[in-house]
Parts: sequence; C-alpha cells; structure tokens
Amino acid sequence: MERTKQAAPTNAAATDDPVAAAIARAKAKADASPLDKAKDNVASFEKRLKKAQDKLEAAKANNDENLPAFESSLTKLQDKLKAAKAELEKLEADAPKAAPAAAASDDPVAQAIARAQASRSGGESLSAEDKLKKDIESLTKRVKATEAKVATAIDNGDDKAEILESSLAKMQDKLKAAQEELAKIQPAEENSETQAETKTQVVDENDPVAQAIARAQAKRSGGDSQSPEDKLKKDIAGLNKRIKATEEKVATAKANGDDKAEILESSLAKMQDKLKSAEEELAKLQPPKEEPSTAEEPSAKEEPPADDPVAQAIARAQAKRDQAADISPEEKREKDIAHLEKRIKLTEEKLTEAQAAGDDKAEILESSLEKLKTKLADIQALASD
Repeated sequence: MERTKQAAPTNAAATDDPVAAAIARAKAKADASPLDKAKDNVASFEKRLKKAQDKLEAAKANNDENLPAFESSLTKLQDKLKAAKAELEKLEADAPKAAPAAAASDDPVAQAIARAQASRSGGESLSAEDKLKKDIESLTKRVKATEAKVATAIDNGDDKAEILESSLAKMQDKLKAAQEELAKIQPAEENSETQAETKTQVVDENDPVAQAIARAQAKRSGGDSQSPEDKLKKDIAGLNKRIKATEEKVATAKANGDDKAEILESSLAKMQDKLKSAEEELAKLQPPKEEPSTAEEPSAKEEPPADDPVAQAIARAQAKRDQAADISPEEKREKDIAHLEKRIKLTEEKLTEAQAAGDDKAEILESSLEKLKTKLADIQALASD
C-alpha cells in the first residue's frame, strides 16, 4: 500500500513535466492511424498557410524586398496542403464510410475534408457549360476587386499600381478565355442576353468601391477607343503623378535612414525608364514642325505651359530626339559606355558597404552589378567590331 501511495505523486508530477508531456504526445502521434495522421497534416498545413498569407500581405504592404521569398514559400505550402488533402481523401475513400458522422462533429479538419469532398463531387457532376459559368462568376468577382485596388492605387499615386495592373491583366486574360470558351458552347441568344445583363448593371452612388470599379472599367473601355497619341498622353500624365509620389517617398526614406530607400529608388528608376520610353514614342507620333520660311527669321520655340506636365514631357522628348539626331552612332556608344561605367562604379561602392555591414542586400547588388557589366561588355564589343 505504501508503494502504491508513493507512486501516485510521481505520476501526477509527470503530467506537469514538459518532457514527459512531449514524450506522451510523440507516442500518441506514433500510435495514431494513417487517417488521423493525414488529418493532422492537413490541419497543420492550413494553419501554416494562413500565417504565410498574413506575412505575404504584410510584405506587400511594406514593399518588403523579400517579397519573392514570401511568395515562393506560400506556393510551396499550397502545394504541400494540396498533396496532404489528396492523401487524406484517398485514405477517406479506402476507410469505412463514416463521413456523415465526422462531418457533423465539431472537428474543423473533418468539416474541411467534407467541404473539399462536396466541392469535388459537385465539380465532377457539373457540365462543361456550368463549370465555365462558375469559373466566369469567380473570375468576374476577382477582376472587380482588383480593378478597385488598381483604381485606388492610381488615385493615390501608389507604386504598387504596376503590380496590381499586371495581376489584373492576367485575370482579364483568363476571364476572356473562359468567356470565349463558353460562347462556343452556349447558344448565341443566351450569350447575348448574358452580355446585355453585364452592361446594364447600375453603380451604387453610395458605394465607393463600386464607383472605383466603374472608373477602372470606364478607363479600360475608353482606352480601347483612344488614339495611340491620346493613350500615350494619358500614360505620361499617370507616370508623372506616380513618379512625383515615389520621389517624395524616396526623400522621406532617406531622411529617416530607412533601408527601403534603395527599393524605392529602384522602383523610381523603372518608372522613369517607362516615362522616357512613353515620351519618345509620343514624340515620334507628333507631327513634324514646319520649317520656318527663308524669307522670315526663325521664331523662337514656344515654351510649353508650366502647368501642363504632358506638354513639358513632349517638349523634353522632342529635345532629346533632336539632340540624338545630331549624334553619330560612335558618339552615342561612347556616351552609353561612360554612363554605364559611372553606374558600375556607384554600384561597386554600395556593394562594398553592404558586404562590410553584412547587409542582405549585397546579393541583390551583386546581381545588378553583373547585369551592368554584361551591358557594358556588349556595347564595348559592338564598338570594337
């Protein structure tokens, strides 16, 4: 009896022992059936996936330089979750049918499995036409939501507008492909009725999101009917606005010693390159100015209005084009070489500082430096030919 009484406190103490508790969990896990292990895997991956999604959203909001790594991690987790669900469904199919009881329980994993199986069963029973309709409905919702985000980003001069526009373009391509596929299956009358319903949707005046979507859709529709010249002018005005906003962000980041300054500068450089390309393209579309008569003194060039950024951009582009026309190919190459050598020197200095400080941006700078050196070598090779 004494021995039994002495053993009881020891067992009670063991329950409070984290090592003993961990051993107990490990044993329970080892003794679990393959089906229970599969359920645990699904629950674990869903939990990790939710955290990864939250981290990715935070990284996007903060323009984190590690955004590609977060996206890659999220993709891997999605693949793992998909594989875990497939394994679980296989085990469920092989196990005795007790799905209704499991689904009715308070087990979130069982409920998730039941929903996935119901979705799969429903998907298998859908006709090709119904499946396309379901895809189109889902894509339309996603396109509208992304259009609202794009409209807001453009209105605020946000540098994420470019990423959102790229994502929107991909979704629109998928939606267009699905609609074309559905049009082949649907009778012509039904298809035209669907299109008519879409066009006659009324925008709620009290809904700012709906209004933003309407603006984005009107912008897209208007873009189809615009002339190339008008579209370029609109693009230039939008880029100028985004550049100004990003320049302010760069200045603030530098003043605060923020390490995002370099990322913002890179984004700014890309926008400036796009602006330059748009200005040059617009200058090509502008009608050539009439040569002044020999009988009259050539009049001075009219200065563009100070409050018209588009007119100023056109003037700059035309001035650059006129200047480039007077430069020989050899002089242009020399100018490009000098410019690249300057950029290489600056990047090498930044790389040295980053390596000395153990900064994780060193890898990015190394990649940039390699690209710059490749460009320089290509131009120098052309010069030697």
